[in-house]
Amino acid sequence: AFHPNGWNGWSLTYPKLYNSYLETTANLGNCSGLDRYGMLFRASYDSNTGSTSGYMFGLSCDGSYELVKISNNSFSDLIKWTKSDVILTGQGQINRLGIMTKANTITLYVNGNKLQEITDNSYADGTFGFFIASENTQNFSVKYDEVAYWNVP
Repeated sequence: AFHPNGWNGWSLTYPKLYNSYLETTANLGNCSGLDRYGMLFRASYDSNTGSTSGYMFGLSCDGSYELVKISNNSFSDLIKWTKSDVILTGQGQINRLGIMTKANTITLYVNGNKLQEITDNSYADGTFGFFIASENTQNFSVKYDEVAYWNVP
């Protein structure tokens, strides 16, 4: 994220997942406050309209997390920013993000710790990807590594 303007930049990839556990590690560059990063899941992109829909699970550099529903590029909070002691903060820290989806239940994890579980039936399946946004830090960066998923029966 080159400029601290709050713009969420993301990229989506395949495969399409339904009931699954999705996990990645994120290595933080220099960051502060609500600079944020995380994963999109059960996402879709409409090339005709240029709009994205799905869910976005994010962590902030001040140690908070959120879950957002995206509907045609419009954002609504399912879980507002919530502080958690299990989120590591500061440059060079590594956080492991996990998302379990089973039918309409979404369970969020960080560093092996369950954060919260909610129910929402807006999206049953979709692709996944990564996002980054800077609120405070010029050239904020995150390196994602060890992306894996498992199908859940």
